[in-house]
Amino acid sequence: ANLSALGDQETTDFLRGKKLVSDLSRGVPLFLSDGVTPVPMEQLPLSRALREGVISRNIEIIARNEAIGDRWLSINAAPIRDREEKVIAGVAIINDITEVKRADREQRQLKDKLQRAQRMESLGILAGGVAHDLNNMLGPVVGYSELLVRQLESDPKLAARAGKIMKSAQDAAEIIQDLLTLARRGRYEMSPLSLNDVINSFVESPACMSVRERHPNVSIEIDLTDAPTTIRGSDPHLAKVIMNLVSNASEAMTDGGTLSIQTELRNIRELLSGFAMIEPGNYILLRVKDSGVGIAPEDLTKIFEPYYSKKKMGQSGTGLGLSIVYGVVKDHGGYYDVFSQPGDGTEFVLYFPVCTDLSNVTHQSHPVSGGTERILIVDDAPEQRDLASEILSGLGYQVATVDSGRQAVKYLATQSVDLILLDMIMEADFDGLDTAREIFGLYPHQKIIVVSGFSATERVQEMHKLGVGPYVRKPYTVDNLSRIVRMALNQTPSTTESQSTLLT
Repeated sequence: ANLSALGDQETTDFLRGKKLVSDLSRGVPLFLSDGVTPVPMEQLPLSRALREGVISRNIEIIARNEAIGDRWLSINAAPIRDREEKVIAGVAIINDITEVKRADREQRQLKDKLQRAQRMESLGILAGGVAHDLNNMLGPVVGYSELLVRQLESDPKLAARAGKIMKSAQDAAEIIQDLLTLARRGRYEMSPLSLNDVINSFVESPACMSVRERHPNVSIEIDLTDAPTTIRGSDPHLAKVIMNLVSNASEAMTDGGTLSIQTELRNIRELLSGFAMIEPGNYILLRVKDSGVGIAPEDLTKIFEPYYSKKKMGQSGTGLGLSIVYGVVKDHGGYYDVFSQPGDGTEFVLYFPVCTDLSNVTHQSHPVSGGTERILIVDDAPEQRDLASEILSGLGYQVATVDSGRQAVKYLATQSVDLILLDMIMEADFDGLDTAREIFGLYPHQKIIVVSGFSATERVQEMHKLGVGPYVRKPYTVDNLSRIVRMALNQTPSTTESQSTLLT
C-alpha cells in the first residue's frame, strides 16, 4: 500500500514506500514498516525545518492500506534541546484523526446540500410566481382554441389551424407545469401504486419508443424486483421522472451503450453514498445506470439546478429535466444519490418510502356530459370567468359569475347554487381559503371545487380539510373541466370529504 504525505518533501520522501501496520480491533498502535524492520511512528525523523529550530511541526498524511482502509494521521513534532538550547533530537506524537476528518467531510456535504436546497427554493418561488401568471394567460388560449376546433368541424382547414394553436398552448402549459413541479407547488393526486407498474407502463409508452428511435444504439435493460414495490405517489409525475432519467442517460451514451433500470426493496438507515439525514425504514430503490461519458466532479453538485447543462442549447429538452426529478422525489418524501466518474458512466439512485397504508383508493370514472344544475364561477380574472362561463353554459348548466370571494358570499345570501367553481388566488386578504371558510360557515354542505394555475400548498391542504372537492388546474380543457364538474355534482357530502384526501 502507498502512503502519501501532505507536508514537507523530506517527510514525504521518508514515508514513500513504507507500509502502515495496525490492528485497530486489538488496540495495536500504528507504526510504519519499510518491509524489513518495523519503525515505531513515535520515532519518525524530524523534518529539516524542525532540526533547524522550528518549534513545532504539524503534518497530516493519508495512510492507505488494503486491510484497514484509508486513515488520516496527524503528526505533531517538537524538538528536544540540550541545556544550551541546541536541538539534539525530536519527538513526534501520532494521532489518528480519521473520524474528525470524516465528520468535517460530512459537515461540508450537509452544508452543500443546504445551500443547494436554498437555491432551489429561491428558484422555485420565482418559477411558481411566473407559472401562475402564465397559466392565467394561457387559459383562454387553450380553452377558446378548443372551442373553435369543435365549432369548425365543417371546415377542416380552419379546424386544423385552431388545433395547432391549441396544441402549442398545451405544450407551453406542460412546461409551466414543470416549473410548478420545480417550485414544488404542483398538484399531485397521491395514491398507493406499484413503482414496477409505472416503469413497465413507461417502457411500453410512445415516449419511450421515441427515445429508442432517437438512440437506436442504446440498449435498455430492465431488472425489477419480485418484491412488492408499493409506494404512495403520483403516476404521471413518477413517469416523468423515469422519462427524464432515461432521456438524459441515452444522450450521455453518444457512441451507444447499455442503460439499466432496476428496482429493489431495502431497509435503509443511511444512503448508499454514506452519511445523510434520512428517516430509517423500508424503501423502494429505483436505479437508472448508463455507460456514458459520466459527469465531472465540478458539475456533479449543479446537475439539479434549472437550465444548468453541458449540452448545446436548444438541442435537448427544456433544461428542467433533472430539476423536475429533484422536485418530484422531494414531494414524494424520497431521497437521491448520484454516482458518476468521467468516462465511466452515471448511476442515479432514488429512494421512495414503502407505502404501509394499502387502503383501496380508486378514482371514479364519469362520462363527459353536461347538466342543468346552477354553478357559480368565482374568479378575479374576467377572461377566465368568461371562458368557464361559455364552456359550462354550452354544456347546459345555469351559470352565474362574480369577481371576488366577498361577492360570492354576498351572492349566496340571496341565491342558492349546486356547485361553486372557486379560484384560489384572488384578493390578498380574502383568497380561496378565506372564501371557503366563510361559505362553509354559512352553508356546511355546499359543493366547491378549486380552480387555479398555482396554489400555496398549505392553504390548499387547509381547503381540502374543510371538505372542498376536486382540484382543476389551469389551463384546463373542455373535457377536463366538464368531467370534474360532473364528478363533483354527482358526489354526496361524504364522498366529497374522501375525495379531498386524494389531492394533498
